[in-house]
Amino acid sequence: MVDALEKLLAMAVKPTARTPKPKPTFSDKFKSAIERQHENLMKADRPPSKTDWFQRVGDVYHVRLGRKKIGLPGPDGKDKFYFEAANVEQVNQIFLLAAQLLEENEDFRNKVLEQYGSEDEMAALSAQTEKPKRRGRKPKSEA
Repeated sequence: MVDALEKLLAMAVKPTARTPKPKPTFSDKFKSAIERQHENLMKADRPPSKTDWFQRVGDVYHVRLGRKKIGLPGPDGKDKFYFEAANVEQVNQIFLLAAQLLEENEDFRNKVLEQYGSEDEMAALSAQTEKPKRRGRKPKSEA
């Protein structure tokens, strides 16, 4: 019986250490959200949802970027929150351009980070953009 136990223990699988999965970054989250929007757009029989970034209005689609609207500066200096597309292909093109813009434009990246970033990523951003504080007050001049 001891011999059977030794044989059984010799055949036991030894546990292996797992490598931890890397945490998804805000850009990974945004890109996967774009993929979900693309999948939702391709489902023709699906009713519209509040979580969709696109909405059919008449003959065109109105498209927003992100859960909350992410604004991009327009030629007139005002932020543009909605983009117009004539068909499904143009909606997909808007999503692809947004993913490309995430890699190229730092302002857009920071706006996406505000919505999709983790606390660590947000802290890193605020540490970069924080201005040094002035110490003390200037005395008022007596005149």
